[in-house]
Amino acid sequence: MENDTQKLWQLTKALNDDNVFRSQTVLLIESGPVAGKAACNVLANTYKNVSDVEISSSRIHDIQCETKEPQNTDVPSHPCTFDRLTMKELDLARLSIKPPKTAPEPDGITNDMLRHIGPAAKKTLLVIFNQSWNLGHVPSR
Repeated sequence: MENDTQKLWQLTKALNDDNVFRSQTVLLIESGPVAGKAACNVLANTYKNVSDVEISSSRIHDIQCETKEPQNTDVPSHPCTFDRLTMKELDLARLSIKPPKTAPEPDGITNDMLRHIGPAAKKTLLVIFNQSWNLGHVPSR
């Protein structure tokens, strides 16, 4: 009865393709069939031979020169990437700040301070963010 249960369980696994005992893969090559590590080595060597492409030294030089040249930055992008941040967006971001469980950064500004800044400070902060956004540069201090 126990053997029947094991056979049924193995059949169920095979039907579900779960943990199936698979037969070993055998490759047929000119010298005969190979399996196991030898088959892995045949596959690796074949892949190496097929993917080993001869590239002339002049082409290598051209590729190196192309990669050293600055890329064209005139790529059209989505217009929203250049939109200015609005006061509404700043307020939404500011109010979503969670109280930190760590000390403030080296600038000494805490998340709680940012949540409670006044209108003049918000305008200044918005100007700084928009300048940083337009220039693509984050000020260090």
